[in-house]
Amino acid sequence: MATHHALTLDLDIAPVELTPEALEAADRSQLLTALEQLGTDVNEMATGQAVADEGFDIVPMRDGWLRLGASPDGRLEAGWIADPRDPGSLLGETFLLQEAELDLNNLSLYRIDLDEGADHWLNVFRLHHREAYVAVGYRRDEPEPSRQGVVAGLYPDALVAGAEGNRIVFLQPDPERAGRTQAVVALLSGETEPEVVTTGDAAEISLAPTARRRWVTVEWGPRRSRHTGLLDVDAESPAVVPIELERQSAALVQVGSLEERDTLFVVVAGEQGWELYTSPLEPLPRSFTGAHLERLAEGHGTPFALAAGVEQALVGVRTKLADGGAEDLVLGVALPSGEVSEVRRSPGLLRLQSNTTLSRVGFSLVERVGARGITWFHSPDGAPLGGDAAGSDVPLQRGWGETTSRDGFRVRVDARWYGEDSTFRGPVALMLYGAYGLDLDLDSDPQLLEWLDRGWAVAAAQVRGGAGERHRQAIGSLRENSLADAEAVVRWLRSADGGIQADPLVVLGASAGGLQASVVAARCPDAVDAVIVVNGYVDPLGELQAAGAATAQADRNEWGDPEDPEVRRVLSRLSGPGLLARMAPAPAPAPRALVIVCGRDVRVDPRRGVAWALR
Repeated sequence: MATHHALTLDLDIAPVELTPEALEAADRSQLLTALEQLGTDVNEMATGQAVADEGFDIVPMRDGWLRLGASPDGRLEAGWIADPRDPGSLLGETFLLQEAELDLNNLSLYRIDLDEGADHWLNVFRLHHREAYVAVGYRRDEPEPSRQGVVAGLYPDALVAGAEGNRIVFLQPDPERAGRTQAVVALLSGETEPEVVTTGDAAEISLAPTARRRWVTVEWGPRRSRHTGLLDVDAESPAVVPIELERQSAALVQVGSLEERDTLFVVVAGEQGWELYTSPLEPLPRSFTGAHLERLAEGHGTPFALAAGVEQALVGVRTKLADGGAEDLVLGVALPSGEVSEVRRSPGLLRLQSNTTLSRVGFSLVERVGARGITWFHSPDGAPLGGDAAGSDVPLQRGWGETTSRDGFRVRVDARWYGEDSTFRGPVALMLYGAYGLDLDLDSDPQLLEWLDRGWAVAAAQVRGGAGERHRQAIGSLRENSLADAEAVVRWLRSADGGIQADPLVVLGASAGGLQASVVAARCPDAVDAVIVVNGYVDPLGELQAAGAATAQADRNEWGDPEDPEVRRVLSRLSGPGLLARMAPAPAPAPRALVIVCGRDVRVDPRRGVAWALR
């Protein structure tokens, strides 16, 4: 039986003996106070800080290039510029995107969403120390923006919408059904009652803007069987029109302009590559099927992004190389001819996230090789205008390898390090996740440079439970598969069998990755030198049985029904007070551990992480 070390804290409200057993009995105020005295606050966000104090974001809008940055008094401001490569080429006065009267003592700007002409926008703020958000809608006026409305209690992916930019589409908890989410359309002015357009399990509905703000794409359902639909927010009775395709989970959807008509664009991944289809949006059918779509273009590779332009579409494609690596391409598709041309190719990652409007001035691509990025600007016909910065002079190595899990499954390992050598021997940080159909993206990780600049390599494993078909292979009672894959990667990194050999090895995991990290550290105490668990989902059976999280149903879809005997057997082995004792193959010193918990989290109860740390 595991030995528990008790720690008693003298608190103003009541003393709490922090043993794993006592944690369940502590109320939330006791727990939060205990955490404040037991640990170190790592939340260093500055109060009221709205934007970074250096540099600008350049965004292609409908009629020009928009520069976003900080005003002298620290507020968010924008201005039109003549040349995207020169942020100083202003075409007139700048205008503010944030009012002076807004009290930011308890708020931090989380994201901003602008309409096609930067005439209307939303500022989405997060309340400090709480997973709670407020959206404030504005209209451009001089000298200060005019506030159009405030919506509180929503999730952060709210969008300014409508042909006039006077509507908001957002997600909120269902006020009448715990664990459910509503997608809502409302006038920012609040003049009419908000309309609920669809409902679903928490964490299983998502919204995305299109290049035409009248239309919003809606996704719903568990990641292994996602559905996509299109919402006309200006309709008298807005409703989601489903897009029903044979290969639904592999589809990318946008709305653009073709021959001056709003047009649906769909890219589908097939066995041989990608295919681009279009369909007019008037008249709007009850649902879109293959019969409504016309194929315009096709090519090789796996599509990962789609953007719509004026008489043009951009398709991001990932292709495999002979050495086991991959590279990204962005292809331009001329419309209506369907002629395909290569716009840019990169051994790193290419991103199209800034192109969310129908721009007449061109488009931008963000290229990432490692954590350092460069933004490339292009004219509407795809001709390069140039970049905003030079790449890093430090050679960045991108390594790939494969190892075999205990049942023969081949697990891919992706790694980055600085240096001239194509192999690496030294300290390695292994980042783990492998759940909810998601993989970790090393090149977009904001902490990647922190490790690389200190001489470390950073690795990520494509374990079962991650993207694509691997997701189905580690849900419910199959959860052990992802853990076995992670253990195989740890053993491979410590061996001399591949191009990367770790000494020492640190394993990191957040949320669902925290479970992987904690189990691997317990199973491989001889191979792991330290483990970092950030808000770890380290007691899945306890979390599912408690059913108090807003995402309870989505979590059951991922981890399984705890009443199912096989699911319960698997999760019991991974959960509860004896986790470390059951996981360790033999008595061995436990790796050093850093446990970070969040006092308020939508999905993970912080007491689980504290209980794990005390063991």
